[in-house]
Amino acid sequence: MAQRTRTASGTRMHKVVVLGECAVGKSALTMQYVRHQFVDYHNPTLEDEYTRKTTVDDILVELDILDTGGLSSLATRSIRRQYLRGAEGFLIVYSVTDKRSFAELDQWLTLIERARRYDQVPSVLVGSKTDLAESRDVSRYEGEQLAAKLGCPFVEVSALNRSGVDDAFHELVREIRRKEKIEQFKLISESQEESRLSNTTKHRSKKSIKARSGHRSSNVVCRAWRKLCSH
Repeated sequence: MAQRTRTASGTRMHKVVVLGECAVGKSALTMQYVRHQFVDYHNPTLEDEYTRKTTVDDILVELDILDTGGLSSLATRSIRRQYLRGAEGFLIVYSVTDKRSFAELDQWLTLIERARRYDQVPSVLVGSKTDLAESRDVSRYEGEQLAAKLGCPFVEVSALNRSGVDDAFHELVREIRRKEKIEQFKLISESQEESRLSNTTKHRSKKSIKARSGHRSSNVVCRAWRKLCSH
């Protein structure tokens, strides 16, 4: 389970990772969100880390964003497991112009599952490059269906015109918060159940002691009565 952290000022920090195949627009998406700049070229082998403070639903947070490199070799993926284990959430990105990048999502999902095992990690499915409408190869319906299967939000974005960029990251923050609330509810429920069981055990113990005490008192009375009658 990922560690919850705060900055020196007390602001809640969320560690998130942007995953996906090479050239799907991960870096363009991240740079547009962090710096409000469109970058049409980025070295696909680099892994960069960025931070940005933002307000989501009137709450200030800081995002620590890891933009992973695009190489998909098993060796590279193995190295990235350290990031996967520490992340609180994932943006899982494919390009709507590249059917292969959509099909390859299964491998990335498997990688997350292996790294996190039974931990349910907040995620958002992101279809990028929607500005290239004439080259679209993955329909919005296909993206929505996969997101429904995964049980996560779905956002289509364009890093070029910034459409949907903020929505993708902010939805991920909301998913992280939902998970935290569920965990808090479970902890409270478990604590209340433990308290109930403890009180029940104490109550039964008191009844048992009282019953034994009553039984002893009854025996004393009977013995005294028998002794009196024998005289």
